[in-house]
Amino acid sequence: MFSTSVKGHVSTSPKDLPYGQDPLQVRWHKRRWRCREPRCGRVSFTESISEIPPRRRTTSRLRRSCVAAVIENRCVDEVARAHGVSWPTVQRAVDDHALACLGEPGPTLVLTIDETRFGVPRWVQDQQSGKWRLTDPWETGFVDLSTGQGVLGQVTGRTSAAVTDWLLARDPAWRAAVEFVAIDPAAPYRSAVRTAPPHAVIVEITSTWSGWPTRW
Repeated sequence: MFSTSVKGHVSTSPKDLPYGQDPLQVRWHKRRWRCREPRCGRVSFTESISEIPPRRRTTSRLRRSCVAAVIENRCVDEVARAHGVSWPTVQRAVDDHALACLGEPGPTLVLTIDETRFGVPRWVQDQQSGKWRLTDPWETGFVDLSTGQGVLGQVTGRTSAAVTDWLLARDPAWRAAVEFVAIDPAAPYRSAVRTAPPHAVIVEITSTWSGWPTRW
């Protein structure tokens, strides 16, 4: 976007890689611009660069370093501690990198949807707004069970909206190819499947304490 009307200034301190053994603090005094176009829905916006995209609290080179460490077969939790950032920060960087490299998943006949828990819920404070929010330690994964692609995608949370959004982000031909969706008896997942690929047959898997499926 282009503007010549300065509305104000804002300072941000995104986390960056250290300089050798010494920590490096980045402080950017950004200008907030005013958009005078009546049809513009944003009204105002702050300037940004590729190394510090809008609403990012870390630099791109820090995220690239985190991704490189994970690619070297280091676990996300250890990489987060080594770089002084949170687990979700590293995981988002890895997700973005994977999306850019892998692109859209190929079609599959059988899709499974399941949740994985990472840690426990905790309250965190937003550094800019000061508001507190409760983190969601659950992630939902989408796995191909018919062509060997493995994990096709992953979203934060285990709500019907999160699953529906991921499914609707795939093109209609991809959704049409899915004939079976395997889930545990979860109402949010069942609702999402009936919304996105409603033609697919839902296969519910109920497990006993031994871990063996008892019903298909």
